[in-house]
Amino acid sequence: GPIAGSPAAVEATHPLGQYATRIASFRWAAASENALAWYRLVADARVMTMAAHCTLARAALEGAAVCRWLVERELTVEERRWRGTVAQLEDYRQRRSFERSIGLDESRWIAPGKPARVRQADLEREVKRHGVADGCPG
Repeated sequence: GPIAGSPAAVEATHPLGQYATRIASFRWAAASENALAWYRLVADARVMTMAAHCTLARAALEGAAVCRWLVERELTVEERRWRGTVAQLEDYRQRRSFERSIGLDESRWIAPGKPARVRQADLEREVKRHGVADGCPG
């Protein structure tokens, strides 16, 4: 878990406070994996593909940028919580789009799993209930 007294530990005690750290951790891990794959392709295998090396580099940079945006040191707990929640809502939006694109039949969904539409609606209710939008900058 988070280091005691760290912003991640403090925000974890707040409703909806887990998203920033959870998503940042995943994005950092994915960014690192893409950077390693880029290195293995270009440096170790000495292969310069037409585009694959660029997509690996982009994924590494994008993941690192999202991670940094979520856990910037200067952010308040409220801002981190807001950013994490926004990132989770965007993830559900993209997941929902994917589920629609593959023709997911929600009537065949097996509990306790939930389709993205339901997850998104649940989180939006929690956002209103806990006033997370109040931490929105600007």
